[in-house]
Amino acid sequence: MITIPLWIFVLMVLAILLLVALLWAVKNNWFPPTDRGSFIFSFVDDQSRDVVIDVLDEVTGRQPRFKEDTSYVRRAIYGNGVILNTPSVKALGDVGGRLSGYASVVSCPTTAAEETSEFLAVKWGIEATAIYNPDPTLPTGAISFVTWEGCPHVIIFRKSFDKLGPRPQLWK
Repeated sequence: MITIPLWIFVLMVLAILLLVALLWAVKNNWFPPTDRGSFIFSFVDDQSRDVVIDVLDEVTGRQPRFKEDTSYVRRAIYGNGVILNTPSVKALGDVGGRLSGYASVVSCPTTAAEETSEFLAVKWGIEATAIYNPDPTLPTGAISFVTWEGCPHVIIFRKSFDKLGPRPQLWK
């Protein structure tokens, strides 16, 4: 029979417990995802959004990681940066009815929107509209939009998820 020194046995038990704790933390979303931005797709009603969520689950096995429902927009947030929205009438009006966009993570969304509008005017002769703090449920300065005629999408500048307020609910 092989004898294992007590300190090696204790070390092995601690390593196993650490591994179990790490796996539990990952499964329960303790670690925030790396926030590189978002691809946003909006739907005119919850049923249409839920159909797409169901199709993605059925075909790819992916479900949203978080949900965040406010009076401004209802969000299904995937771990890969895709956000499926059902915007309120006000939110849809704020972006001129545009239903998709790309959100870049920046330190100051207001400055980024101003610089983008200026860049579009100087380089391309495009008159863009910058919309600051459109979502009243987010902290002031957390998000800004840029839109212009001829572009059916929204350019969104936002702070990182960890700076947007409390962590959203898990999807479950």
